[in-house]
Amino acid sequence: MTFDVQNTQQYHNAKPFELIAQRIIMHANNVQVIEDDDTPGRTNHAEYDFRTSDQITYEVKRDSRSIETGNFYIKFSQRFKEQANWIEAGLYVTKADYYMITFGNNFYKIQTDIIIELLIADTYPIVRSPTKRGDFTRGFLLPVKLVKPFAEVYSISGFE
Repeated sequence: MTFDVQNTQQYHNAKPFELIAQRIIMHANNVQVIEDDDTPGRTNHAEYDFRTSDQITYEVKRDSRSIETGNFYIKFSQRFKEQANWIEAGLYVTKADYYMITFGNNFYKIQTDIIIELLIADTYPIVRSPTKRGDFTRGFLLPVKLVKPFAEVYSISGFE
């Protein structure tokens, strides 16, 4: 399924990718988004990015290097620059039913449980990655070719 995304100037940070993922899911599944990071009073931001009217939750990840590396970066911990210890994050704390991960002009929708099963089944490299704020995250590098058979893939056009 292909979705047309116009005005590419606005799609250079993570939040717009969440909005694109929401549009994809709303159209593909005939549902509405009933909760996201902008929902007043929401405090469980680490658990998922958005929830739809069928009560399914989604985590959206933009991996800007996935095309280059052929891997999805699956974050599991982070360390803020003012802290000495790593804390659980990402995959270790999410309550999302699905991950929506960007790969070029595609979004891969995959069940979180399948990502966990793939990671348990074999050993994958763990890398540390700096953030724009000067913090660090750690994550697994999961080959895209292993994820693809288990994923629904949505293409977007009008996007650079």
